[in-house]
Amino acid sequence: MSVTKFKKIFIHRVLYLCLLGVIFFLLMGLGFWQIHRAEEKKNILQAFAAGQAVTAVYWDGKQSEPLPFARVKVKGILFSTIFYLDNQFFQHHVGYRVIVPLKVVGGKVLLVDMGWHPANPNRKQLPDVKVKSLKIWQGTVYFPKLSKVELGSFVDQKQGHRIVVETMDTQKFAEILHLETYPWVLRTQGSDWSVVSVTPERHYAYASQWFLMAVVVLIIFFWRIFNEKK
Repeated sequence: MSVTKFKKIFIHRVLYLCLLGVIFFLLMGLGFWQIHRAEEKKNILQAFAAGQAVTAVYWDGKQSEPLPFARVKVKGILFSTIFYLDNQFFQHHVGYRVIVPLKVVGGKVLLVDMGWHPANPNRKQLPDVKVKSLKIWQGTVYFPKLSKVELGSFVDQKQGHRIVVETMDTQKFAEILHLETYPWVLRTQGSDWSVVSVTPERHYAYASQWFLMAVVVLIIFFWRIFNEKK
């Protein structure tokens, strides 16, 4: 065998084994990332359970920000403006989450999540939402997670006092209202929203799949080395 051919075969084998090694560590990294996500979701669920176990307390806007998932009561006056948060799914159906600004007595503007409403077949026709006129609102504190990716403009369409928006960005709401808003949302009582989109158990299942694939790659790696020695 010529030296040139030997180098080509040797380099090819080394690159092949290096590629298997990279794939192995990548799969292991994905597995540990899924475990990390599972632990995050467990902490969120525990915080939610702890918050729901406590009686709702009155929050007047002058106090420090409430903890995530705490149950609070807020006194204020609703705006006539209604926001429709687009592309929200519930039980495999697309719809909107209806968000109404609330001027907290002695405080800033608080966004109140009124729940999910199904979308009409004609997306230009917004669902008619009847908002109750209450002086005191009760619900769960939710800090929305800001998306780092914006696929389009914040406002999708506007029909008078009804505005369709694409993301739950409290700062963008403040810019439209020209008023300061709190960085959290009051979610009224209901069963149409989930605390976490993916359960910890599912994350653990995903991690098991990644680790299993990593084991397969490791077996191939050592099988190649063993056969080359032969």
